[in-house]
Amino acid sequence: MSRMGVLAVADGYNKGMNAERFRTNVFVAVLLIALGLCLLLFRPFVPALAWAFVLAILIYPTHRRIRGRIRNTTVSAGLSTLLTIALIVIPLLLMLLAITAEGVVMVKQARALIENGAWEKWAPKTEAGVLGDVKRWVGRYVDLQHIDAEAVAKQGLSRVGTFLAGNAAGFFQRLGQSFVQVGLALVTLFFILKDGSRVLPAVKAFIPLDDEQTDTVLSRAVETMYATFYGVVLVAMLQGTLGGIAFWILGLPSPLLWGAVMTGLCIIPLAGAPIVWVPAAVLLALQGEYVRAIILALIGWLVVGTVDNITRPFIIGGRTSLHPLAVFFSILGGLLAMGGVGVFLGPVLLSVTLALLEILRLKLGVSPPGPPETAAGTGSSPEPAKTAAAKSVTAPVKPRAIS
Repeated sequence: MSRMGVLAVADGYNKGMNAERFRTNVFVAVLLIALGLCLLLFRPFVPALAWAFVLAILIYPTHRRIRGRIRNTTVSAGLSTLLTIALIVIPLLLMLLAITAEGVVMVKQARALIENGAWEKWAPKTEAGVLGDVKRWVGRYVDLQHIDAEAVAKQGLSRVGTFLAGNAAGFFQRLGQSFVQVGLALVTLFFILKDGSRVLPAVKAFIPLDDEQTDTVLSRAVETMYATFYGVVLVAMLQGTLGGIAFWILGLPSPLLWGAVMTGLCIIPLAGAPIVWVPAAVLLALQGEYVRAIILALIGWLVVGTVDNITRPFIIGGRTSLHPLAVFFSILGGLLAMGGVGVFLGPVLLSVTLALLEILRLKLGVSPPGPPETAAGTGSSPEPAKTAAAKSVTAPVKPRAIS
């Protein structure tokens, strides 16, 4: 072949490569635009989709038993969804309505008590007995004469009332939006349970990991979800329930409301039920109800306070190896960034990220740091340590993922 022929062939090859590269670039650009538009389409429904996936993972063990008895996927998914509605959605909605009603009544009663002179009856009691001693001791360091507690209380209640009145319309609007999100989450939950076994393999095909590593990452995500629910949410619900029962037994107002508040505070790291029951015990003491104040303090300290230390290790077991500090930031960060669903998704995202970093470490061939005696110059090959580390990542932890 002549030189001109070779140049012509090379030129044609370059043009073909340029055309193929151009088509690839156009395809990637169109794909990115399409993905961006899809994200805009689904953005309003992200909370509903997130809750649907969380509920699907939590209810899947029950759904698996139902599916073992009823082979029809549509019927089994429908029964599992109805079970979710009956055991989770309806009780939560009824409790929300009851808590809202108790909150409105509590604000009205507190305002009426202060306006009817109840503060003047309580104030002299703070000067006698143990409370008087405490007040005088605090007065050595803080000028209490210039603090008008009655005015502060009235101002606070006035602000709460103004806030409730001014945001009533917005509250009902958000409540309507929440009902829509709940409905969408339940519909999505039904289809996840119905078609999850067919969709999951297609999703795995797009994950750039081998099957063993993919199963490991998914298994860690599921196990972290269970650990968060049973070790954080369920324990917090138990503490809030016990606190609410204590309020009800002692005849304190709005036990359901304060039980729910204690549940929410127990979910938040470094918060907890004492934020509620300690001021309540102090108020009982201010009214001269020393017996009820002592009983409430004992229940809060010995029952509500210790249930966390007793039940959490028993419930969690070895489900997750996340450090408590990591759990603290993941739950708090997820709550601030994503709302209620972030309590579950925060630790899951952290667990998945750590699993991916461990896989990256293995791909780079970096061995984990070992004890000084094993890391010393023994003349042995580092391959056994690497193999052991690889097994720790690639061996799934009894996956519960939807299959």
